[in-house]
Amino acid sequence: MKKLILLGLIVFSTGIYAQTVTDSRDGKVYKTVTIGGQTWMAENLAYKADGAVAYDDVDSTVNTYGYLYDWETSKNVCPTGWKLPNEDDWNKLIASLGGKNSAGGKLKLKGTSTWKVPNRFGVNSSGFSALPGGAFIEGEYLGMGESAYFWSSEAECTSSYTKFLTYKAGFADTKSIAKTDNASVRCIKK
Repeated sequence: MKKLILLGLIVFSTGIYAQTVTDSRDGKVYKTVTIGGQTWMAENLAYKADGAVAYDDVDSTVNTYGYLYDWETSKNVCPTGWKLPNEDDWNKLIASLGGKNSAGGKLKLKGTSTWKVPNRFGVNSSGFSALPGGAFIEGEYLGMGESAYFWSSEAECTSSYTKFLTYKAGFADTKSIAKTDNASVRCIKK
């Protein structure tokens, strides 16, 4: 009995829940995770929409990494009941994982099957399972296996914010890229 209770406490303290959501538009089932009171998709969005591209135009990459979306598309591509996270959503997630200097490692999928060696500090203790889908920036695909760029709903004039993770470190940083570039989407429950 004590082992069962202890296991329950460990699962609760890390915030990992085995839940799913089905996108009614295409029937795709996504894993979800609750972290710091927020419920996130635990996979990159893979809904085909205008403004979405597969990395290197290779459709098979979508199965693992999802599509890369331009910013305008990303604002409206999440399924019903979900939304593109804003900076407050991202900042709450990162704060709940110990701040920007350590949150990246807790967000990144563990190992080197998707992340390039050394995938420093990649432990995925949060269950977020961040994948390095790379991006399409200034007409060039870059960073698959090396970096993750996740859109935020907040923007400046011609650019928008992304949360950036890299195989080289365990931080979670903010990078601004052009709205016409393409990056991954992680949806958060409304």
